[in-house]
Amino acid sequence: MSCFVREVSENWSQIGSGASIKRQSAGATNHVFRIQSSDTYYLRKYSVRNVAKIKLEHELLRKLSKNLNTIIAPVLTRDHHSFCKIGDEFYALFPEAKGTLIEKSALSESHAFQLGKALADLHVQLAYLVGNDFPTIELSWGKSAWVDRLQNIVATIEANSEIDTNSSVLRRVKQQRDYLASSEAAHSYTPLTSRQLIHGDFHHFNVFFDSNCTVSDVIDWDLVQNMPPGYELARACMFMFDLELHRSLALLKGYLSVKPLSRLELNDGAKAWAVYADHHVWALEEVFLKNNTAAQKFIPQRDFIPFMEQWFQIESALF
Repeated sequence: MSCFVREVSENWSQIGSGASIKRQSAGATNHVFRIQSSDTYYLRKYSVRNVAKIKLEHELLRKLSKNLNTIIAPVLTRDHHSFCKIGDEFYALFPEAKGTLIEKSALSESHAFQLGKALADLHVQLAYLVGNDFPTIELSWGKSAWVDRLQNIVATIEANSEIDTNSSVLRRVKQQRDYLASSEAAHSYTPLTSRQLIHGDFHHFNVFFDSNCTVSDVIDWDLVQNMPPGYELARACMFMFDLELHRSLALLKGYLSVKPLSRLELNDGAKAWAVYADHHVWALEEVFLKNNTAAQKFIPQRDFIPFMEQWFQIESALF
């Protein structure tokens, strides 16, 4: 590891040759190292080899950081680049995030309200930026292909009972499979409202809070995309609160206190996210087919219920 530290030090003047480096628990997609030098930094190893994509993300962070103090731009190398290549991998160095992460179960309504405000602030600034080079999610899935993918996961779990000791995940996967195989499931959706750049991965693993429950930093911008703002709001309510009514309402009210969004716009975004969420198999395939246990935290530990069935009570209570 000392050779690696030396290579990092050769690229960034902030890292002394005697700095300590410790690999953090692997993320679901990227690897991160904690570096203790005169200050604390985090070195991110990118899973992608697409230089243009990394540059695009870093340029976005640079622009946003001018107007938002919740954005952490990468530290420039000695050659004034935002990342470098060490061996065959690409790395970027970031200052330590301000504040602390809050466990999902510990997120309060106050946290939720501040999360909504922070997300609205992001959307306001992102709306000024042209996002043609970022992806747009096409919300269309083949019915039989997705049913087959879920059946493959079912077969894998059934063949190895040790990976799902209480059978809760197996039950959920079967429920999702059966729903997508039914005539009730929608397999495509075209948003009616306008799209803009959104964070794409706004949840409690990527958001830091200060002692006043205010959002202090937002990290992990590699899923930036063009989608309706309501899509990200619905996604956030699902990932952070499992669509629990009071905290979901607090997040939405926090958002609306900063950025107006009509019932039509919010519901349209929710419908867009619903068809995505109902077809979501990424975490299941990562864990059970690719043995990526870091994705385990993204598998809900409850029965599968179609998204819009859960969203209805939130929408009704809000408007």
